[in-house]
Amino acid sequence: MTGFIDSAIAAGLLAAVIFTTLAFGAVEAWSVAIFELIAVGLLALWIIKSINERRLVITVPPAAWPFAAFVIVGVAQSVAFADSSGMTRSLSMDVEATRGSVAVIFFVFVLFLVTANFFATRERLRTLANFVVIWGFALAILALLQRFTWEGRLLWLRPTQTASGLGGPFVNRNHFAGYMEMMIPIPLALALFRGVCHCWRCAKRSLR
Repeated sequence: MTGFIDSAIAAGLLAAVIFTTLAFGAVEAWSVAIFELIAVGLLALWIIKSINERRLVITVPPAAWPFAAFVIVGVAQSVAFADSSGMTRSLSMDVEATRGSVAVIFFVFVLFLVTANFFATRERLRTLANFVVIWGFALAILALLQRFTWEGRLLWLRPTQTASGLGGPFVNRNHFAGYMEMMIPIPLALALFRGVCHCWRCAKRSLR
């Protein structure tokens, strides 16, 4: 049971990465709702796993603390009240937009913690790294194919007048560039690390 839940959570996290990318960056209401449902489902699986094992172990990486502080700041800006004149007062200039953004950031934070706890072993980290390499390569090929066959439709399905075909599933090509830049360090680090390992082994052999 535990092994199945662990596999389901890991697969759900990888599926969330694929979905949010192919759903045009998950910036529309329908895609954001599905993303949040995925986060709730994975969190529920984690709770079921903890109940089944009768223990709860949470690993909180150092990067989670500034992330949590960012969520708290967003929640504080989401608080609004009416003054004596009936006007709404808040730290945010657009309370509703802030609340929607904070909800998304909160669920991203939840998935960040889930990822930190379920990709904690060397084998799972290797699986995650391989997934990032393969997914990044596939996304780059997809973007190239879309560019050379561009007819004004994102992923050959969604008509758009603002995209140029250079951004893969993203309307803004700068968002696509930033997304790829986040993935590039993984294959680069793997290549350099393995190269260093091979050089170190060769050096040890030459000293024998």
